[in-house]
Amino acid sequence: MSLCFVGAGIFVTTVVAGSIAVVRPFKAMERPFLRDVIFYMAAVFFTFYVLYDKKITLPESLGKSQYTAGFVSTDT
Repeated sequence: MSLCFVGAGIFVTTVVAGSIAVVRPFKAMERPFLRDVIFYMAAVFFTFYVLYDKKITLPESLGKSQYTAGFVSTDT
């Protein structure tokens, strides 16, 4: 199930953004876009780590919750 979210995230960040840029060129705000890409890549790495480990521990789940809260709190 997690891989579906990874595929959806990659689709949105590449295909949708690329299609919009082709149809109507625009300049994306660099700082928010870079923040989103960095947080997304770290979340994907963490998800793959948990999938590779084949178990979810309490520190991992609390860390993921704190990570998500950190992302939301850095919204500009």
